[in-house]
Amino acid sequence: MMPGGIPLYTIRDFSRFLGDKMRGRTGACVWLKLPVKLSDVGYVTIASGPDGALTLGVWLALLEFAGSLSSRDGVLKHGCGTPYTVEEIAMVTRLPVADIRKGLRNLAARGWVVPNGSERFRTVPNGSAERKGEERRGEQSRAEVELKPDVSRVVKHYQSHHPRAKPGDKERKLIRARLGDGFSATDLIAAIDGNHRDPHCCGKNNSGTKYHALGLIMRDSSHVQRYIETTSNGDPYAGVFGKDDQP
Repeated sequence: MMPGGIPLYTIRDFSRFLGDKMRGRTGACVWLKLPVKLSDVGYVTIASGPDGALTLGVWLALLEFAGSLSSRDGVLKHGCGTPYTVEEIAMVTRLPVADIRKGLRNLAARGWVVPNGSERFRTVPNGSAERKGEERRGEQSRAEVELKPDVSRVVKHYQSHHPRAKPGDKERKLIRARLGDGFSATDLIAAIDGNHRDPHCCGKNNSGTKYHALGLIMRDSSHVQRYIETTSNGDPYAGVFGKDDQP
């Protein structure tokens, strides 16, 4: 906390949003680069969480605000070094104070914005594998908490078909990955039902083997989509998948 009790907010790894060709003649930042990855764990966690749209809007405004500052280090402070207050940030970005305050709180909870932690991040070389590993583990832990209800719902539905089944960490990780791909829990439940309607998976094949493993159903996006679209009339994807992709 800075003198006076005002938090000093820092946008984590702000330099990754900058580029040499994104400055005007005066050196001011006129463009920012943003990754396009809607399946990213961080994006999914924030967008699907409480006040997701509000938080993403505040995030975009904060990026533009940080880009307009002469320091270009992602630290939201005046040239004299004093932090911008929430009210000042709201005034500059033209967003409601309540929205800025709520957005900062949500972004800080997920590590996208660091309150009073800019020095900690500057002491570690940019691109440090150790820091990136810690950040990745933090995001994964947060995602596991956020997605836990959906994962449990999918597992419970699978167990309605197989009461004695006990899906473990491997299967739950696959479910989280498919949720990260953009499928909803309802989609994954539909895929489970589709698998159990698929004649081939129900044993109508040369070996008479049934293929109902949860790991198979959640293996990748293609398998999930295939089983969602499977109807009681048969497998619409029969012959489309190669030998290695068959269950």
